[in-house]
Amino acid sequence: MRLFIAVEVPLEVKEFLYHIGVSLSHYKGINKVNKENMHLTLLFLGERSDVKEIIGTLKKVRFKTIQLETDDFGFFPDKKRIRVIWLGLKHSDDLFYLQGEISNFFEEDREFKPHITFARVKFLKPDEKKALLSEIGNLTKPYFKFKVDKFKLFSSELTSIGPIHRVVETFPAEK
Repeated sequence: MRLFIAVEVPLEVKEFLYHIGVSLSHYKGINKVNKENMHLTLLFLGERSDVKEIIGTLKKVRFKTIQLETDDFGFFPDKKRIRVIWLGLKHSDDLFYLQGEISNFFEEDREFKPHITFARVKFLKPDEKKALLSEIGNLTKPYFKFKVDKFKLFSSELTSIGPIHRVVETFPAEK
């Protein structure tokens, strides 16, 4: 089973980003992310068969409710070779603590860049890339503030119509 650990983001954030994704659909090489698939990934686990053990491990993670704020738009891997378009989140020590605790349990140490992906790029011609960068640069930087009081273990099934994410288990913050 293909698994990842993530935080769901509020519907208003998803709707805002979805509309930007729709507005970018005039670029044939850009695909918007479906609203229901938008999230903040804490850790991608990949193909795993030890779901019960993973759930047991995640139940050990202790954290308090976290306040998050959105930041600015960005690109992965970078502006020269755009594959993902996202909205970043302002630095939060509490979020980095939570992500670090989860990563330590799974002995992962990939760099964590908190973001919400809203579009994926298959290809862009050079003039389209320049236009896209200008278009994203001219967007009003959104401001959303929201609480994180749980994280979730998701399964992700890749299909011809895109990935289907399902919640496997939810892990609440301490009261």
